[in-house]
Formats: sequence, C-alpha cells, structure tokens
Amino acid sequence: MSFDVEELLRIRNANSGFFGRWTRLAIANGLHELKPSIDALLPLQKEEYSTAIRALISKATTHRKATSRFGVSNYRNAKWATASACECWLQNLALGTEQSKADAGEIIREMMLATH
Repeated sequence: MSFDVEELLRIRNANSGFFGRWTRLAIANGLHELKPSIDALLPLQKEEYSTAIRALISKATTHRKATSRFGVSNYRNAKWATASACECWLQNLALGTEQSKADAGEIIREMMLATH
C-alpha cells in the first residue's frame, strides 16, 4: 500500500464516529471542490497532464503547510485534514500505481459521501 493511501485511511479513520462529523463534512466539501479540477485533467495528453497536476499538487501542499504554520497538523482538524486529503489524492493520481489509484479512489469516494 502506498503512503498516500495509508494517509487517506488515517484521515478517514480519525474522523469516523459522532465527533468527527464536522471534519467529515469539511473534507467532503474540499474533495468536491477539487474534483472539477481533476476531471479537467483527464482529457490532457501525458505532458500537459503532468504539468497541470504538479501545479495542483503545489497549490494543495501550500495550503496544507499554511494550516501547519498555525500549529495545526492533526487528523481531527477540519482545515488540515481537508488540505491533506486533497494533497494525498493529487499525489496518488500523479505518482501512484494502478492499484493504489483504485484504492485511493475508493477511499476518496467514501469520504466524499460521508456527510453524516
């Protein structure tokens, strides 16, 4: 299992149950906001895809690091967990194996639906 898939599992598992509801909602919203950008990459040729996904990864990494500057790096924190989930999804799409992409995709779909 890849690092990104393991990290997605940690984020998902840390926010299961009653007390993780608001973080789950934030993560689902963040992933839904990212999805159109990912969908726009699908028709691109390999070189264009690579350039575009690196730009998205850079933006997601900057966002995650910005939350960390405020002392937040906790799986239960909505802002950090959302930024980290988005970054992991993008990194997996860029660098993952077919199996890790399938595994990550399943976790992402589950997190996108986890609104209650």
